[in-house]
Amino acid sequence: MGLFGVDAPTRRFAPLPARYRVFSIALMSLLGCGRSGFYISVVNDRLTDSDSPTSSLPPWGEYVATLSLPPCPASPFPSLVVDTLTDELDGGEGLSEPSLAGPSLSFVEAIFIAANRVGVDVIEFTPDVFPVSTPGVIQVRTRSFPNGFAYEPSALCINARDRGVVIEWLEGLDSFCAEPAPGECVWHLQAGSVQVGLELRRLPMPIWVANGSKMAGCVLDSPYRQLEVQGTPQVEIGPGNVFAQSVWAVSVQTQSDVWIHDNFFSYDPRGFVYSPTSNTIALFAGALIEGNVFASEQAFQGRPPSGEIAVVRHNSFGVDTAGRQLAGSLSGIESLVSGKWIVGPGNVVRGTRCGVCSSSSAVTQVTRNSITGTEVGIVTAAPFAPPAITAVSATSVAGTCATPGMVEVFSDAGDQGETFLTDTVCGSSLTWAAATPVPVGRNVTATLTDDNGHTSAFSAPVALAN
Repeated sequence: MGLFGVDAPTRRFAPLPARYRVFSIALMSLLGCGRSGFYISVVNDRLTDSDSPTSSLPPWGEYVATLSLPPCPASPFPSLVVDTLTDELDGGEGLSEPSLAGPSLSFVEAIFIAANRVGVDVIEFTPDVFPVSTPGVIQVRTRSFPNGFAYEPSALCINARDRGVVIEWLEGLDSFCAEPAPGECVWHLQAGSVQVGLELRRLPMPIWVANGSKMAGCVLDSPYRQLEVQGTPQVEIGPGNVFAQSVWAVSVQTQSDVWIHDNFFSYDPRGFVYSPTSNTIALFAGALIEGNVFASEQAFQGRPPSGEIAVVRHNSFGVDTAGRQLAGSLSGIESLVSGKWIVGPGNVVRGTRCGVCSSSSAVTQVTRNSITGTEVGIVTAAPFAPPAITAVSATSVAGTCATPGMVEVFSDAGDQGETFLTDTVCGSSLTWAAATPVPVGRNVTATLTDDNGHTSAFSAPVALAN
């Protein structure tokens, strides 16, 4: 069954244990591995920016240890265990056996071995060189990786769980690696590959992700595009990836049952807010997007073609999973340009520019979310007016509708929909009524969704009279 056919449970991550200590990583400072961004502090239950360095965060590997990560596929070979920080390539680009790599095995050598022999390879890292407490930093100095998919005929597992592994590209590679240069600056994930636990810094061009591949528990810190999903079935991005500072964090090119779940965009669950990114997820196809945290200037650039569906549910926009507001002018669920969108259930949108905003070319169904405190509530191409609320009591709400459909009823401090109360059908009589407890001191609002999947804006609010 495809991913859209599975009502996958929403995953939530527990807060970091109180035992986490502050680590100062001298090696990372020496090599210039710090990140630009802002550190989160908590003031009156709001997450704000401060100047604390990222070296004060607990190691990424400690956070990754709290996640449920996908296993590596079975391999016919012993694991390739990287035991050096260098990017050496003894044996040349035709290297296909570890015994020919010299006294140590670099990450670059391991990639070429995997590319040059048929069968699944697993790349792991020795704890002596890559301890969780003080991550080992591999600096990429040259064009170091096989040129594109053609060099990677088999699945690959890069397994950095229970390790501290940072791969950093040097500044001089930026102009050389800019697209449309050959893919020699990064590796790619061929069909059935798995990548977990890596920190990737200054990634100069996107990693291509093919059918059946999975990426989880990774940090991708780069101003460029980071992942390019190349249109074959059941790619899984998540849980626990952090996407920072990108133009496009994830670009989905063709229909592929892509599942993007339980990740963090411009936000680090250890307590770090990056400069907000734009075009966080670029959709040119359908996808299932759930359980993520967005602290982005623009969460989507959405253009799924006719006949494909993008589902957005159980995500947090403008807040973290604890409901604390993230600082900045952040995006809600907006820039839905075309195609069919199902927004909900379970999205939480707080204090953003827009709750849900789509263009006249998109069909947007909005259902059972929590939207409040945004500059604009819901703006869609619905060709009918919002429902009207004509009566409110402590136990019921009633009203009229412009066309038959499903009415959803909410309570809110203002004129949006913070708390879903109930839903009911508005039939051919164009009237509706719903039995539901109505909170005293709050307004009641409603939306209408017709049989074609268009959802209206929020109705005018009506308060329960005392």
